[in-house]
Amino acid sequence: MASFSSGMFTGGRGSPLAGGILRSRMARDLIVVMNVTDPAGYDRYRAAMRPILARYGGSFRYDFLIGQTLASASAHAITRVFVLSFPEKDAEAAFFANPEYLAVRAKHFAPAVDGFTVLGEIERQEAC
Repeated sequence: MASFSSGMFTGGRGSPLAGGILRSRMARDLIVVMNVTDPAGYDRYRAAMRPILARYGGSFRYDFLIGQTLASASAHAITRVFVLSFPEKDAEAAFFANPEYLAVRAKHFAPAVDGFTVLGEIERQEAC
């Protein structure tokens, strides 16, 4: 797992430096590649899971459709790359264990995706 701190923080009203004390937390990002074989089904998955994801403070920081893969260690094709972000590791674990999310995943994700790989997990310092 890679870990890094990002950004310079400066003081001022509303900044993470309040009274000389840096206020931050370790946010969590997952870099994921996958092969979406049913785009309409995957869109239904995204629509159904986004409200659940939002309840845990999660979001898609980056999201790409891929036209060509030049090199890959994954056994599946890659048609989608995204970064899934959470405010902290506990929020990530709670989201993926949520029974409502697991039901959405079984109904929509499994039939729409041929394979996925988590390329990395990054913890980054984020102002709060």
